[in-house]
Amino acid sequence: MRVMPREHRVRALLQSAETHTREGRLVRAVRAYRRVIRLADRGDFAREVAHARLGDLHIGLQEPESAIAHLKRAIDLSGGEPEYALMLGVALLAAGRAEEAAATLYDALASPTHEPDALATLAEATDALGDRVAAGHLARRAAAFAPADPRMRRLVRDLADA
Repeated sequence: MRVMPREHRVRALLQSAETHTREGRLVRAVRAYRRVIRLADRGDFAREVAHARLGDLHIGLQEPESAIAHLKRAIDLSGGEPEYALMLGVALLAAGRAEEAAATLYDALASPTHEPDALATLAEATDALGDRVAAGHLARRAAAFAPADPRMRRLVRDLADA
C-alpha cells in the first residue's frame, strides 16, 4: 500500500472541504479544514487558508467566537491580510464586540477591493457604539463605491437621520 505524501493529502482535503462547502455540507467542510490544520506543515499556505475558511464557515454558522479565533490565526499567518481583517471585524461585530470590530476594520481599509465592505461594516460598528453621525458618514462613503448595492442602500437608509 502506497501512502500519499502529506502535501497531496492536504491538497485533497482542501478540495474536499471546498466541495462540501459548495454543496452545503458545512459540518463536513469544518471537519476537513480542521484536518488540514493538523496535517499541514508550519508555514504552509494551506494552514492560513484553512483558518480563514473556518472563520468564514463559523460566521455563516452563527458561531462568531469560533470564527474570531480562526480569523486571528489567519491574520497572524498572513502577516495582516486585509480580507481577513474584514472577516474578523464582521465576526467581532456579530459577537457584540463593536469596539474591537471597529479597530480591526481599519486594517481592512488598506485594500481598495475590500474598502466598501469595510466601510459599511465599520458604519455598523460605529452605530453599535452609539455614534450615529459618524456611522452615517461612513455609510455614505461606503455607498459611494456601490450605490446600487442593496446592502449599501439599506445601510444609508437606516442611518438617514444621522
